Amino acid sequence: MDVTELVETIKLHQQFAKSIQGGRRAVLQNTSLVGLKLPGIDLSDAVFTGCDFTDCVLAGVNFSRADLFGACFEGSDLTNTLFVRADLRGAQFKGAQMTGADLSDADLRPGALVSASNAPVDLSEANLDGSKMDNAKADDAKMRNTSMKGASLRSLQGSRVDFSGADLGGANLGKAKLKNVDLTGANMEDAEVAEANLTGANMRGTVLAGVDLATADTRDAKVSKGASKLSVEIQRMMAKHALWADSGGAQGERASFKGIDLSGADLSNAYLSGADFGACNMSEVNLAKAQLVLADLSGSNLTGANLREAELGGAKLVAANLRDVKAGFALVTRIAIKGPDGKETGHTFPANLSGADLTDADFSNADMRGAVMDDTITDGTRLGILSKEKAS
Repeated sequence: MDVTELVETIKLHQQFAKSIQGGRRAVLQNTSLVGLKLPGIDLSDAVFTGCDFTDCVLAGVNFSRADLFGACFEGSDLTNTLFVRADLRGAQFKGAQMTGADLSDADLRPGALVSASNAPVDLSEANLDGSKMDNAKADDAKMRNTSMKGASLRSLQGSRVDFSGADLGGANLGKAKLKNVDLTGANMEDAEVAEANLTGANMRGTVLAGVDLATADTRDAKVSKGASKLSVEIQRMMAKHALWADSGGAQGERASFKGIDLSGADLSNAYLSGADFGACNMSEVNLAKAQLVLADLSGSNLTGANLREAELGGAKLVAANLRDVKAGFALVTRIAIKGPDGKETGHTFPANLSGADLTDADFSNADMRGAVMDDTITDGTRLGILSKEKAS
């Protein structure tokens, strides 16, 4: 857009915003405004449908009630910018600096211009520390690895939002409607979730230190509430591991619990597939319904542990102490190996209990088909299903 024309458009809008005679609302569509520097001006009620604000400096700008449908703000400085009640459907904010921004009552649902595919709002990797999104509508929004420390998200309507890897430390999510959101590996330390709806949420590896889930609705959520009692350091390790496992190693970091005493810990429902527990003290640990696919538990002490309904497909339990464990209905099987694309590679990997001590262990109804049992001690052991023909 011609600079002179742009300056005149903004000048007339300033008069419009102040109800000065002769003013005129700014109405721009699909206009490139890349690199624009207009901090602190009033663009409330303006129309910028599909405009490109990439790498702009718009700190403190008032976009309240503005039509920003399909606009792009990637990499822009939006510090303390106002988006109150703005139409931000389909807008893109990836990597934007948005500390202190106010998006209260904004519409952040998916949207697309004519002939384009419906796109979710993308706030991935943006900095929204101290921002406000109270009562905003953000269904299906992307907030992967977004920093939202101390943000206010009260009564946010955000079903299916992707918060994986996000930092929500100290955020207020009171009464937020977050059904089926993805909080894999997210940090929610000291977050407020009173009366929040988290039904069906994926909270594998979510850091929950200092979080009171008593009044939050977590029905059908994948969450390890007991893990919230572990040290913050271990919870952060589990968060990085969840991202590592989900991304096939592209993000996060594999968890290693070598030398860590986990005896008596509550890790029920925990997401620890592929983790390294080599020679770890895990006596009396609660791993009921935990995901431990391809985990390495070789040489670990699991005496008296609860492994009921745990998933141990392809897990390595060589020379592990499994005396007195309760592993009814667990899956201790051979599994198919998949590639980064999620497709099967044609290779399989068995659960390996070679040399393990299963004395008095209870694997009743556990699926142990294909498991390697060489030199395994089974005195007093109640074994599960070892083949299609045999169960004991």
